[in-house]
Amino acid sequence: MNRFLLIFLVWIFTAGCGWFVLSGQPPAPAPQPDLHPAPAFRTLRLEITSSFDMAADPFALNPSQDSGLQIYENGVLQKSLSELKAEDTPLFLESRIAAASVEYRIRASAGEPPLRPQALRVRVFENGLLRKDLSGWSQDGLLDLHFHHSFGSEAEHGF
Repeated sequence: MNRFLLIFLVWIFTAGCGWFVLSGQPPAPAPQPDLHPAPAFRTLRLEITSSFDMAADPFALNPSQDSGLQIYENGVLQKSLSELKAEDTPLFLESRIAAASVEYRIRASAGEPPLRPQALRVRVFENGLLRKDLSGWSQDGLLDLHFHHSFGSEAEHGF
């Protein structure tokens, strides 16, 4: 009888050890994906250069005409300058953007219609790399540049 009891105990010990080794630790639960990831901010830098003064002319025939520079980002006025001299440019504007694309509108006016064409140059830098180089020319005093910039791979960026 001792012999059968010993065989039974060895069998129970062996089965218990096998079960303990094979069962191991339960697998850790897989991490749940974040349903609302934090937006990745991108930095855009605008360099605006003007060939004309955007200051009000005290000797203008119609002093009520608006002059100056307005910069809109996605329809919201970001910067407005009413007394900007051409020699004070280039003007730099830096924006941190969380969206996949951004729309800019830049309005510039010297007030009175000029005697010669006026130019406004806008260069867009993304992370230090030149992405767009735009120029606008005006004969009637009001210059309006409108452009759209999408973030992505370098192949998606065009001029």
